[in-house]
Amino acid sequence: MVNKNTDTEEIDKKKQTKKSTFDTKTQSLKKIGSFLISLLVTILHIIIYFTFSSTILYECKLAQSNILPTNLDCSPYTDNEPDIQKILTNIFITTTTQESVKLQFPYDSSNMILDMFRTYKKSTDANFFIMYLIELFEGLFYYSNNAITYFFNFLNGLPEILIVLFSPILTFFYFLLVPIIGSLYFIYIYFIKMSWFFKTNTTNTTDPKSNDKPVWKDVGAWEEPMSYIFALIFVCIFFWIFVFLLLFMFPIPLLIAAVFFICLFMTFGYKGEIEGSDKNPVSITTIIYETFKYYKVTISIVFAIMLVSKSFNMLGAVAGVFALFVILLIHFKFIKINIFESIKDATYSKSSPLAKSDQATKTCSKPGAKGGFMENLPYLINGGGIVKDLKKLHKKLVHVM
Repeated sequence: MVNKNTDTEEIDKKKQTKKSTFDTKTQSLKKIGSFLISLLVTILHIIIYFTFSSTILYECKLAQSNILPTNLDCSPYTDNEPDIQKILTNIFITTTTQESVKLQFPYDSSNMILDMFRTYKKSTDANFFIMYLIELFEGLFYYSNNAITYFFNFLNGLPEILIVLFSPILTFFYFLLVPIIGSLYFIYIYFIKMSWFFKTNTTNTTDPKSNDKPVWKDVGAWEEPMSYIFALIFVCIFFWIFVFLLLFMFPIPLLIAAVFFICLFMTFGYKGEIEGSDKNPVSITTIIYETFKYYKVTISIVFAIMLVSKSFNMLGAVAGVFALFVILLIHFKFIKINIFESIKDATYSKSSPLAKSDQATKTCSKPGAKGGFMENLPYLINGGGIVKDLKKLHKKLVHVM
């Protein structure tokens, strides 16, 4: 009986040992599987992250060129073509030799949405209410393009390697601020542009050819009392619409964000030229592709750090040390894998001494504000915009008292 019990215990121990070994192997396989999945996700994240940073690098060079519609006195808001300084921007900078590839963006005044607005404003049958809505949206486009130009030109002043490595983080926080600041600007133009309710189109409708543009006349309280009353009704209606929007604050920031991202996506259509290259014209996809090539070593280092870190965290110290050892062997070329070697490309051989990083100047033939939103603030406040508009609206409302 004793022998039978002993045999049974030994059989049970062997089964438990086999099960324990099987469980250990299963756990190891699960860890390796989780590690590989995590590694693939990390590679995807790195690709997405550096695609964003490459896009931001493109936006920085576009902002320095100052060709976005940032002036309400200029095309495409009006027919006045701006005078924009032609400059070369530095991209793919070599810090050791202080040289860079030169990128230039030619000015293109076409803008599908703003061109449509400008065409309507010149039509003889233009309506005051449509003009009010157009100027609201023009104001949002003006704000958005200035927000893009101002921020990315600021980033352009940073070392290029910092733009590539950290700009997506800074951009994320800035994009959170844009709808908040934009909401304040929207509130301002929402009320100021109500002066359109007190205007009427007096274009000669019997002979449209006598006027090639609409002729706007202010509605007087005594001359046209019914029109003036209707204007006041419009003011009251839109005031209560604003109160409703204020109670549900999300619609205003969402509107600002929507217009901002429309403007941002529209910038992706601009094409530049690389000096001395046969790859012209250069689109945003070209810049993204070239950035991955030029910063291949930097991206590989980031990937190597993530690989070693995940090996330690998910597979243990032995695997982590082994991964680090393999990375070092690749780095010192004991293993012939060229992930830490830069790509030699004809594009980069066209580098020349660094150009100035100053933003291109922009002027317009029509007197008034000549810069972007930030430069225009003193002009707008000192009678050129805010005070002047407030006086106009106050004057119209006083007539009814």
